[in-house]
Amino acid sequence: MALVNFNIRTLGDLVVREFSPADGYCREEVTLPAGTYPLGTLVVGTALSATFAKYVAGAAIPAGSVLAIVLGDHYDVRETFTLTANALGLVMYRGPAQVSDFLLKSVNGISTAQMAAVTTQLNAQGIDVLVAV
Repeated sequence: MALVNFNIRTLGDLVVREFSPADGYCREEVTLPAGTYPLGTLVVGTALSATFAKYVAGAAIPAGSVLAIVLGDHYDVRETFTLTANALGLVMYRGPAQVSDFLLKSVNGISTAQMAAVTTQLNAQGIDVLVAV
């Protein structure tokens, strides 16, 4: 029998610790543009009420912007989901929380050097980025 590689990503691959997950303290629903969003996609917006855009690896994060990590669609945490038009997505945007850098790097195509700006912004929002080993 051949071995099958189930490459399934769960919330546990991304979130290490989160304050009051049952209450959703660190989470918010924001408007995302049409597209496909794997768990761990980084999005950036000027305010929680604005439409967020996908973060481009290595791009500067505008001052006063909010960087958020996509967790799922309007209904639940999802490994991957697709939006056909602007719709609500579930994101983590504030702490206290700890996340692993593994999915952030692989999903967004971010190198270790480019990760410094992302880590700095997320730390300022109360989200600690831990280096996966």
